[in-house]
Amino acid sequence: MLGKNIQITLYEIFGYFLPGTIVLAGMGLLFWTLYFPKSVVPIEYPDAELWAPGAVIAYFLGHLAHAFGRILGRPEFDVLEERNWARHMPPTVLANAKKRVASVLHLEPDVVTSRLLFSFCDESLVQTGEIGDPEIY
Repeated sequence: MLGKNIQITLYEIFGYFLPGTIVLAGMGLLFWTLYFPKSVVPIEYPDAELWAPGAVIAYFLGHLAHAFGRILGRPEFDVLEERNWARHMPPTVLANAKKRVASVLHLEPDVVTSRLLFSFCDESLVQTGEIGDPEIY
């Protein structure tokens, strides 16, 4: 049975479904304002035939809103500017990390930027399971 394998966490409800519901309501309000500016549209309680697809659409819109929000604000890269590395990491460790990433990716060490170094190290840790996914709190 399909229902036995579905697991819904609070993160999915409050992190995706609720923001997606807000985005869907905002899109509905925008549509209503643009196409029916002078008419009153009655708000009725939807039945299951409209509620279920609306919930699925809201969930996926929540994922899109989450991805868009992560693209807009990447605070992890603010501390990775070249001028800030000296405060966060010794230069020898930084040089060794850049050499290691360059050797794995078959690049020259001077081509490895701070963003590439951070992304590579973060993805390596997530894939090996040493830390949790940074999107889950």
